Amino acid sequence: MLRAMGFCLSHISALEYWRSLDAFDSSLLLAGGASSRTAVPHPSAGGVISCREIADEVLAGAGPLSEPVHILVPSKDCRRTTDALVFHVRANPVPRSSLYALSKRGFVASPELTFVQCAASESLFDLMRIGAEFTGSYGIVVDRSQYEDASCGFVKRERLSSVAKMQAFLARVPGDRGLRKARRALRYIPENCASPMEAALALLLHLPRSLGGYGLPKPHMNYRIDMRRGDWRASGKPYYVCDLYWPDAGLCVEYDSTMFHTQRERIASDSKRRNALAFRGVSVVSVTAKQMFDRGELDKVAFLLAKMLGVRLSLSAPEFRSRQQALRTALLFEGDAGVRNRR
Repeated sequence: MLRAMGFCLSHISALEYWRSLDAFDSSLLLAGGASSRTAVPHPSAGGVISCREIADEVLAGAGPLSEPVHILVPSKDCRRTTDALVFHVRANPVPRSSLYALSKRGFVASPELTFVQCAASESLFDLMRIGAEFTGSYGIVVDRSQYEDASCGFVKRERLSSVAKMQAFLARVPGDRGLRKARRALRYIPENCASPMEAALALLLHLPRSLGGYGLPKPHMNYRIDMRRGDWRASGKPYYVCDLYWPDAGLCVEYDSTMFHTQRERIASDSKRRNALAFRGVSVVSVTAKQMFDRGELDKVAFLLAKMLGVRLSLSAPEFRSRQQALRTALLFEGDAGVRNRR
């Protein structure tokens, strides 16, 4: 038995908790603001509660979390031997705004703190995917039975954080494990992605060749292009949003998903979109899931984009193909369900 004043969900369990929230619940939690406390809750002062009851209380406020549940505690004395919980000791205070209140005694690590915690155990590529999710407008679904619209493996929601917020947070935790990896990941994270496949495509194109990417300039994600009033006749819309966009080159890359439209609807929509963006001097290149999962086809797309961006692309460096395969495996085949669905 533990004397429980409070507990704090952390590490992989905190990641799963944030993923379990739908758009409304995540917006509500973020709107309420983070707790002002900087001390990690101590589970040995107050009423008596069992480890199982702590796990049950966590589950009551979120979707199903995998076991064991990971809890942050302030000292080694708080740890107990149990199959239900894993205790992570943090003796030092956490930066302000690091914890969000789940209940009167329960807390969860903020997206920024969760990102740093994940950096200590996740691979660099997995950390990039987590960062893209936290700074994007989607959430990976842990349990699809909770959602009616989760057949693609993710749901739409508001951004949980931003690259700037994460960078500022890293400056406030100078001694945390995984900090170097977290800083490295933040250099490449494509902020404001709308789906896991958009994030994977951006990383494949932008990551340096030393990491298996094509080394193209970093694109803006879901970039809004306003139509001039005189161009509305061609577009019928006041603006368009480009999945990946390079402003200096006027180049837009669209990930061609089959999620929402039939082939006939998509062809008509794409044609209208291309014509409208042409009025603004924007070139559009489409990339399909089939091309992404075919290395040779994506090579062709990369060479085309490099030419349009005015950069030289060479894939002949020693060990590039083995690095590329490792990256592709991590992003396309070992990633979360949303990527593996090839949507």
